[in-house]
Amino acid sequence: MTVDESKGSERTWLDELLADMGQRAEVILAEFMEQDPASIDIADRVPYLPGMVLDALAAMKDQLSEKSRVAIEEWEEDNRQRHRRMWEASEKSYAVFLESLPPNWHSPELEFPPIEELEELQLAEGLPLAWLPPNHVLDAMLKLATKEERSKLFEDEATAILDACTVELERLSVDLTKEWRISASEAVQAMKGEHWRAGQALAAIALDTAVVEFIVNGGYSNATTQANRDGPTPPGTLPKSLPTWNDIDYSRALLVMHGIWGSFKQFWVKRGEEVPSQFTRHGTVHSMSPRQYTKANALIAVMHLIGLLCLLDEMISEWENEQSDNK
Repeated sequence: MTVDESKGSERTWLDELLADMGQRAEVILAEFMEQDPASIDIADRVPYLPGMVLDALAAMKDQLSEKSRVAIEEWEEDNRQRHRRMWEASEKSYAVFLESLPPNWHSPELEFPPIEELEELQLAEGLPLAWLPPNHVLDAMLKLATKEERSKLFEDEATAILDACTVELERLSVDLTKEWRISASEAVQAMKGEHWRAGQALAAIALDTAVVEFIVNGGYSNATTQANRDGPTPPGTLPKSLPTWNDIDYSRALLVMHGIWGSFKQFWVKRGEEVPSQFTRHGTVHSMSPRQYTKANALIAVMHLIGLLCLLDEMISEWENEQSDNK
């Protein structure tokens, strides 16, 4: 059985279950509707009655006996309290989620986008979203509709982006990423000197080697795999690919790695494919095209690299602290 067939079977089973529950509720409701409302006694049956039946009885509450009317009113109040608790729990969970996001998301003006929009920005366009770009650029970017507008924004905000890159790099400290931090800093300096092609090339190579060293060799061997014989392989597709938003609540890792996955899109010169205009590791390494080497792509490359270094710094520091505490 294929994955699609399995999903189809699950849906059929669920549809049948819901249909059966609905039919049972309709039978119970019909039995009640045939009775004189004043003779209906549901005081001891409320916990076991379907919601559809209780809603119907609530609509005719004034016609019920005193005992049944009290039972319905208690059910309505319990329902209100349950919904209130669920809403409060939902708001609390959302607040915790927002707090778990990288610092560039911490602003009352920023609204976390729907997952579909997020995946378009990351998996399709390969954009960095974690730690970088800085808050005001991220806010503006999320309001734009096209790739071209987003690229133009990055170019216009190049100084602010590079300054933010420097700030992030200066606070990182773990020894394991030292060589990559040096490369990232040199890439930033090259771009500040208007050497965009040099900066992009260095950032792309540093990003590629960091992904291999810390992600692929760390257990996610399919982290950047784009396709196999069955077609595209976005996160969650392969046994050792990255998790999806449905599988994990560590938002910082997802915001870093999903954008990187999107930036590893391949192209094949032998097949006559055009060099991509959006930043990709493959496009930077396997071409010298002005379509690929641009100011915006250079900034995207270095933001990806530094975002990954920020994540690694955080995770490695936490691991080192745990090891120290266990001694």
